[in-house]
Amino acid sequence: MDVATDFIVKISNDRLSAVLEINNSIHEMERSVSVRELQSVLEKETIAFGIKMDILEQISKDPTSIKDPVLIATGMQKVDGEDAYLRNELEQSSMLEQKVLHFRSVMHIPSVKKGQLLASIIPAVKGTPGKDVTGRVLPAKHGRPLRVRAGNNVRLETGKFYAECDGQVSITQKSISVNPVYEVKGDLDLKTGNLEFVGNIVIKGNVPSGYELKAGGDIIVEGLVEAANLQAGGSIVIKGGIAGAMKGRIIAGGNVFAYYLNQANIKAGQDIIIKSSVLHSKLTAGGNVDCQNGTIIGGTISAGRNISVKELGNELFTKTELAVGWDPLLEKTEQETIAAIETAKENIRKLTEIEEKLGEIGRRAGSLTDEQKQMIAKQRNTRLQVEESLLELLTNLELLQLEKQDRLNSCLTVHDQVFPNTKMFFGKYTFMTNQLYKKVYFGLENSEISIHPIVKVELSNIRK
Repeated sequence: MDVATDFIVKISNDRLSAVLEINNSIHEMERSVSVRELQSVLEKETIAFGIKMDILEQISKDPTSIKDPVLIATGMQKVDGEDAYLRNELEQSSMLEQKVLHFRSVMHIPSVKKGQLLASIIPAVKGTPGKDVTGRVLPAKHGRPLRVRAGNNVRLETGKFYAECDGQVSITQKSISVNPVYEVKGDLDLKTGNLEFVGNIVIKGNVPSGYELKAGGDIIVEGLVEAANLQAGGSIVIKGGIAGAMKGRIIAGGNVFAYYLNQANIKAGQDIIIKSSVLHSKLTAGGNVDCQNGTIIGGTISAGRNISVKELGNELFTKTELAVGWDPLLEKTEQETIAAIETAKENIRKLTEIEEKLGEIGRRAGSLTDEQKQMIAKQRNTRLQVEESLLELLTNLELLQLEKQDRLNSCLTVHDQVFPNTKMFFGKYTFMTNQLYKKVYFGLENSEISIHPIVKVELSNIRK
């Protein structure tokens, strides 16, 4: 009997399991096989982890009791960590509503009282690495920390955000603030003029062409917005719609909500959410563009993450362009961080050289003067501060690169149909539709833009 040929090891594609097959009939074996001989078979196939010794012993004692093939080794699956998130402490009608404070849930902006608990940070969970049957470690992703700070009139204590005054809550991916409110009872007109306010601005009517609104917090318009300029540090909610004539501009650090857009120019740090239609508009969102119940016709749409729409283009084949998973601010921030890292490294090098030269002067002179000692101490403190700053920059760069990698999973989902002459960009890759597609989503796979039908199983895998 030749153990090397009578026993065959097969490793699964994910290398998390291995089976042992018996090549010849068990009854034709001339002699029993020892556990050590079986182990040598596994060693030749580099099986080193998760070996089932009880199975080896059973084969050695009674091969006929084994069902061929038999699972002989199992690896340990990696477990990815979970990202930190904010738990909503404002809505407590159910655990589901309380669980996560969504940055996009600001159609209803809550009013709060001084001292009220707003949200709690649920910290990130580290991942647990796995190991395949060859002993190779399978690294796991760690959960990402929550980078939300206490903004205006909010204090952070032991992972909990509290209101410091009465007002309305303003939430972005960077901060939670409580802002005072400036309210205009009707339309914006010559009597009120342009407005600039440190907190939230609420317009109960319309905003005509030519006016400007600037808010440190959120802007809420109950009516329509024409060719006006609106800028908010937080979110902008327009419960009517925007008829911009490509003259006005809407800029928000957070989300932008509107019923419809017609020739609008919008830039949002987070999501742009439209209930009805988007016509010949220019949209740039750091997060998602959500028009899943409406139509997008013409214009250019850019989203740092996903784009979701019911109908894309029209029967006239109006040219419509979309960029998916692209955020110019993220690219800019990454380049600025890399430049800052190089500057910090150069500063550390210079400070170290100065410190060494001063030390050499002291050694030659036999001792250092008080002034030289103070200078060395000052240089050392400065270097330590720069080194601390460098560590923070390197951490930020790692998070930015993880974010960029994550955005490669972004997709364009069309819930009804997409017409010809729609051009889409996934980074440097482009695709132009030349036929009608129905109920599909587009994504980047193996450096190609792929098209898949929408089914429930696939939708559950699309990152939101």
